Amino acid sequence: MNEALLIITVLCNLNTPGISMPKQEKIDCIEFQTNCLVGPNGKLLRDEIKNCQRRYEINKSNRSKND
Repeated sequence: MNEALLIITVLCNLNTPGISMPKQEKIDCIEFQTNCLVGPNGKLLRDEIKNCQRRYEINKSNRSKND
């Protein structure tokens, strides 16, 4: 589970200096990545990391177009 937390922290830029995100955007990223990367029994789906990141960026882009 620590590995999943580390990966989500990196994907969502949670501890990246110089990058600030609105709180809701952080929550949305964490929720999306958790649902995408954590499978049955809390197993990290390592093969899905790049796919999840790409899907989140597409989803985020679509949301900003609709706002």
